[in-house]
Amino acid sequence: MPSGYDPAMEFHQLRYFVAAAELGSISAAARREHVTQPALSRQVARLETQLGVLLFRRAKQRIELTDAGRFFLPRARQILCDAATTEQQLRESFGKAKRTLRLGFLSPFLDDLVTPVVRELKKRHRALQVALFDLPPRAQLDRLAAHELDAALVANPDPQHRQQFALRPLSKHRFVAVLAEGHRLAGRSAIALG
Repeated sequence: MPSGYDPAMEFHQLRYFVAAAELGSISAAARREHVTQPALSRQVARLETQLGVLLFRRAKQRIELTDAGRFFLPRARQILCDAATTEQQLRESFGKAKRTLRLGFLSPFLDDLVTPVVRELKKRHRALQVALFDLPPRAQLDRLAAHELDAALVANPDPQHRQQFALRPLSKHRFVAVLAEGHRLAGRSAIALG
């Protein structure tokens, strides 16, 4: 173990790590988390020391996840999601908290789909709280099955999930292939996925 090893991870360290990983920048993560850049950088460095591994490669103004960082990112998101879900369930079941819609989503859907949907929901149901959970599709579906999410925004669910859950299509997107000009398939009007 490196010197100064401390086994106690803290939630704010995980939040800062996830923000830095998603944005690829300590300064952008600090802005998102409303803390100073040196404070966020110190906490990420402390987390790395506590874990005994480097989570980021630092180069000039950018940071990149190491293999350890890529391994840790979905797990850190999962820990944060578990904590938020447990806190919410506790407040709703035993406290006086209002009912919250727990919505799972994928990061690419945030601007085009999630934000407008949440805005419309809040307009129609002023008292409704919405908690957002950025999770991989499999984790969203597992949490739906365990009643830890109320709804999820996923793409291309498996046939078994079509039987297990009530699905409502929200949008359809056409995919295109982008090829180099001289590529042997570039002249075709359609390309089979196979």
